[in-house]
Amino acid sequence: MMRPNKGNKRVRLKGKILVVDDMGFILTALEMLLSREGYDVSTACSYFGAMEKMTRIDFNLVLTDIDLGDKTGIDVMKEVRKKDLSCPVILHTAAPNIKAETEARRMGAYDYLSKPIEREILLQSVRTALSRKTVPIL
Repeated sequence: MMRPNKGNKRVRLKGKILVVDDMGFILTALEMLLSREGYDVSTACSYFGAMEKMTRIDFNLVLTDIDLGDKTGIDVMKEVRKKDLSCPVILHTAAPNIKAETEARRMGAYDYLSKPIEREILLQSVRTALSRKTVPIL
């Protein structure tokens, strides 16, 4: 997938990522960071917004907050699993706890990050998750 950049050169995108968070400033910061790294980023500020995006776009990775107000990142992950078992899901939270992390990993979360998320830790998690995503054999 290619998209033009400022110098009219084409940039190869590294993958489609859906970022879900109910905090606008976090959503914007994550979108900017991942876009600068060459990812094609879509955002949603709620579970329902994420579901709408997932009906239209096949994502390579989903990065979601756990506490979304209306539902949870675990609910988002359940829907991702129904749609595409190979799509990695990275969860992040401002209120980490062992029970939630254990449950998330049991259900197939690729990673569980605590806010504030360190830039390099997030980027490494995203790169590794995408490199391990299974690709169907044609």
